[in-house]
Amino acid sequence: MPSSDHKSSIARFAVPALSILFWALLALNIVSSGIQSMCYDGRFTPDSIFYADAAQNIASGRGITNSMRTLHERGIALPRPLTMWGPLYPLAIAAVMLSGLSAPAAALLLAAVFGGILLVGCYVLCRQLYDADVAMVGVAFLLYFQPFLLVSKHAWSETMGLSLAVLGFVVLVQARRTDRRSVALGLIFGGGMLLGLSSITRYALIPLLPVAATLLLPRRENNTSAMGGLFTWVGIRALATKGLLLGAGAGIFVVPVVARSIYYTGQMGTVGGRVFDIDLVETLLRFLHAIRESLRLPGGLGSVALLVLLCGVLVHAKSYWKSGGRAWCHTIFLDRSRYLLWICGGGYILFLLYTQTRVRVDAIGARLLFPGTLFLFLYLVATLAHLSRWPAVLRMSIAIVLLSAIAYVQTPMALMVLHAKTTAPHDYRAHGARIESVQKLAEISSDKDLILAEDAINLTLYLGPRDVIFFRPAFVAREQLSFEKVSEILRAEGTCTDYEKIWLVLQKKEGSRVQLEERFGPFMAALLAHDTQSYPGVELRDVTQDAVIFELSCAGISMPSS
Repeated sequence: MPSSDHKSSIARFAVPALSILFWALLALNIVSSGIQSMCYDGRFTPDSIFYADAAQNIASGRGITNSMRTLHERGIALPRPLTMWGPLYPLAIAAVMLSGLSAPAAALLLAAVFGGILLVGCYVLCRQLYDADVAMVGVAFLLYFQPFLLVSKHAWSETMGLSLAVLGFVVLVQARRTDRRSVALGLIFGGGMLLGLSSITRYALIPLLPVAATLLLPRRENNTSAMGGLFTWVGIRALATKGLLLGAGAGIFVVPVVARSIYYTGQMGTVGGRVFDIDLVETLLRFLHAIRESLRLPGGLGSVALLVLLCGVLVHAKSYWKSGGRAWCHTIFLDRSRYLLWICGGGYILFLLYTQTRVRVDAIGARLLFPGTLFLFLYLVATLAHLSRWPAVLRMSIAIVLLSAIAYVQTPMALMVLHAKTTAPHDYRAHGARIESVQKLAEISSDKDLILAEDAINLTLYLGPRDVIFFRPAFVAREQLSFEKVSEILRAEGTCTDYEKIWLVLQKKEGSRVQLEERFGPFMAALLAHDTQSYPGVELRDVTQDAVIFELSCAGISMPSS
């Protein structure tokens, strides 16, 4: 059998070599995934479009605003202040736009870059709470984690917000372990700033601030006197000082944003105070389904690797049993501030469940659960890797195998999409050039005009900054357009004085006038038939392959209130 000296010499060589290979493979996977997102599979949702729209407004000097609203939102002047979403992500998009990238491209680039930063931050945090080889296993498994793959491919604020939060935790854990008081206080203030930036990137991450405050408590190393010292005057004063520094660091960014929101909306949030009657059982069932889908690993390799870790835990189960439940629980839940991961994950999910039963937000799914499931998944994998007691070289090898398998698939795909002559999904100007109605609006309208358009949520990305009122009559009954609704919009204060021209764009539809009238009302049916005689102030300007374009006259269309 090999001697212990021989084993240690192999380990001394293998550990640095495997570390270098790990970082090379991780960098390769991050770059390959980013290339695919930018060139091929990056995705947008309505939230993404509002982020990009706000960034365009910032870059064009219109302030932190959005240029769009729905038809049923009354009395809202455009552009309107951005209060529904945190401002930092649009501000970052606008900053990247200075390099010449479009807003959609910059949004996807930031999501991919901060996805990489999030992986590195999770590695550093796991290394602080466990060991370097355990951290490698945790990060390797994250690349198989479906919610992470989802958010890193979308132009959303999650990766940016969570990467800042994780970096804030890294700084606070370091402050907790630093013996020099002045350094620790400076790190606490810096950690608070990072968590404040995280909160103004994505408001849903604000609950992580109270969790971060638990890192200010004294350390309980191998004695029980640390917590006892908390209840002395010196302990209370030290804790208060740390708490004030953490709050001040976060408040630098959070307070102005909250004050701005209150100034424009009269409330701290944007959801409002209305309570909805939501079925708790249905909410819990949706939650359990989303958790199951989030934690499911794709393919067989991730499951096999997880089984290997679990086997290591089972092999040593007897020794854990003999060590006593108290010591075992302390190792799993509390040692080296490991509680941070499961408190973050569990606390966020409880907060989400509470809000789901109180106010109407998005349905529970992989995206909404991601801030919670990220920490819980990382905690689960890291705990299994730690308890398995496999040698460091073996754990590092597991991480290398997982990263290599992904790189084997990702790298050829990234090279393929780089050489493919396809239009990137974020190139809205190129896509818009194929839509005849967009081309016509680009010719006849300007940024001084107002556009009322059907299914036009992408319009500002096609044309640049424009004030747009959009509606979806085929899906939302209350958004069926009527002559009275158009008159109401034009009679609203500032509409006719602030805009040079006002346009109405309707998508072409199949069916007779009678059929269209049954579905969309007499006004839209008449206009789709090019009949404007009964509606003064509505002038047919152009008919394209996909739409009918009208110009609205304030003088002609105004009518007295009935």
